[in-house]
Amino acid sequence: MAENRFTIKEILGVGWKGWKAHWPKWVAIIAITFFLGALPNVIESLLGEGLFSKVLQFAAILLGPYASLGITNVSLKVVKKEQVELADFFETFSYYVRFLFGQILYYLGVCLGLILFIIPGVIFGLKFYLFPYFIIEKDFGIIESFKASNKVVYGSKGKLFWFAVLSYLFNVLGAALLLVGLFVTVPVIAIAQAAIYKILSSQEETLPLITQSK
Repeated sequence: MAENRFTIKEILGVGWKGWKAHWPKWVAIIAITFFLGALPNVIESLLGEGLFSKVLQFAAILLGPYASLGITNVSLKVVKKEQVELADFFETFSYYVRFLFGQILYYLGVCLGLILFIIPGVIFGLKFYLFPYFIIEKDFGIIESFKASNKVVYGSKGKLFWFAVLSYLFNVLGAALLLVGLFVTVPVIAIAQAAIYKILSSQEETLPLITQSK
């Protein structure tokens, strides 16, 4: 039933069109993201390894999830055909704590599952793949967003798996092109993922209340 709700080719096409429509803003967003990712090393190189430097580096590390949250927010606006501004990348502070702890819980679950013969980790990752979107768009709490993600991906985990694999390969290719390719691949994948969320969540009410691992 749910397996036919989107195709990977079509969803990547949505990502490509969304990038082309807003590419100047996306270039700025990815440049800011790169800077935030490099900031801990910049701080260490400027201030050395003292306590003050370590505190600043830790604070800078926390900006990584904030950048990820910003990219998710902008991607949602692109998919919903709303006005997109560079400020949308920063205006997610009210969701940050929930997203941060949700992300920690998500990666802990995936890592634990991978240790337990790999497959449980893959299944865990796919079931809760879309939780950030429910935090941003629905203002859900962490557990509520995890439950909502688990529900809407019912029947679509196979396609989500191959989408995740292709996303990884595209970003590896983007990084191989002297990192310049990431200015394209990261936004395209982010927009495509947001499109998957909108497609699946729009049919949420037609899904069974108790989902299984299909």
